[in-house]
Amino acid sequence: MEQNIDIWDFSFTDEEMAKIAGKDLGHSKIVNHDDPAFVKFVQICTKEHRIS
Repeated sequence: MEQNIDIWDFSFTDEEMAKIAGKDLGHSKIVNHDDPAFVKFVQICTKEHRIS
């Protein structure tokens, strides 16, 4: 059980961080955030799940 709680007990070296940063494409491969239909979808989802 203690081992499961310690999931954040790690760190990355500068070299590892550079490798991770190198994976950043600068854009999403899943959705096009500039697509008006996608933006409208997100607005609708946000509005529907807003807590009043």
